Amino acid sequence: MRLLERTTDAARLLRDRHDVKAADAAGDGTVRVEYVGDSEGQADLLKALVEAGHRPTSLREKEADLEDVFLKLTTGAVN
Repeated sequence: MRLLERTTDAARLLRDRHDVKAADAAGDGTVRVEYVGDSEGQADLLKALVEAGHRPTSLREKEADLEDVFLKLTTGAVN
């Protein structure tokens, strides 16, 4: 997810949600979010960000590839 500003605050807000397993500000205007909900929940997530004064500009989904799945299962790490 890309935001115009305050990525650390946005990540903190996202981590408090039940449908977010992890959220970390990347320092380049992006927040990496491990989201476990559905499309309706995604819309609610964006609405909550906007209502809290955040200004998201894009949201991109990344599908896990076999390497990501293997690393997560064997070491708990994901690229």
